[in-house]
Amino acid sequence: MRALPLETAISYVTLGLTLTTAFRSSLARTAFRSRSLLMAQVPPPVPPQARRDDSLKVLCGAAKERNGKPDVTNGPGVLIDPPFELPDPYGWMRDESREKVEVLDHLKAENKYTEDLTSHLEPLRKTLYDEMLSFVQETDYTTPKKKGAFVYYTRTYEGKSYKVHCRAPLASLPTDGPISWDGNASTPILAGEVALLDENSLASGHAYCSVGTCSASPSGRLLAYTVDNTGGETYGVRVKDVETGEVVDEIDGEIDGGVAWGAGDDTIFYCKMDEAHRPYQAYAHEVGKGGEDQKIFQEDDELFWLGIR
Repeated sequence: MRALPLETAISYVTLGLTLTTAFRSSLARTAFRSRSLLMAQVPPPVPPQARRDDSLKVLCGAAKERNGKPDVTNGPGVLIDPPFELPDPYGWMRDESREKVEVLDHLKAENKYTEDLTSHLEPLRKTLYDEMLSFVQETDYTTPKKKGAFVYYTRTYEGKSYKVHCRAPLASLPTDGPISWDGNASTPILAGEVALLDENSLASGHAYCSVGTCSASPSGRLLAYTVDNTGGETYGVRVKDVETGEVVDEIDGEIDGGVAWGAGDDTIFYCKMDEAHRPYQAYAHEVGKGGEDQKIFQEDDELFWLGIR
């Protein structure tokens, strides 16, 4: 079928004519050709080229077994048969510290190349995003959950990307039917509602924000939460005074996103991760006391992860 000029196709659509499958295919091909011709006038972006270092090698070989799996606890020295070398020209990009300037610059160049190559898709991305968003009730709340003398829930608001963690007195929860709420963002879900943590405020000024856990202490006086502002799935623990809003304690390091309170308000538990980003050590931390945290458990089997909830 001969491809129709784009202007003719648009005119047919404007007149309200029904598009057959063949006609739609023709229209799509015409639009693609028009965009391709337009893009052909601009030199395509050039992908960044990572340098090669042909002097780099990686050792390969069989390892002795221990408990049914390879024993690599002592490093490359345990390889047998004997080990042999394989070329690893891009091995210099391996950087567990995530701080090597050359590697970071190359990743930024890769991201810039991708953005340039797909920039013409921005209108389509916006169209798809707006369409999907139209099926979502943005101003909403989750089912309140009882904990001590309060009920806890989260709220979302139209135009905001992150949740707000709230609570209200247990007595405000209706006992004879569902919650009555008028659907307005400014109306509290329950009487006595208090916003404990606004993730939108946490995200302000950051390109990324993820709250792993948000948990009130047994008395309800303190709030512990974990937050990642890098996207690396490494979290920091924060303890907040609910009444004043002040952060009264912080823990940073290679920490997982889970945190849990002990029997009282004085102790929280969290997990540290190893070099492979596996949570494997559980620690107890005395809130506001400082000093060294106590390791209470370590999982040495690399097939298992620890989790605290």
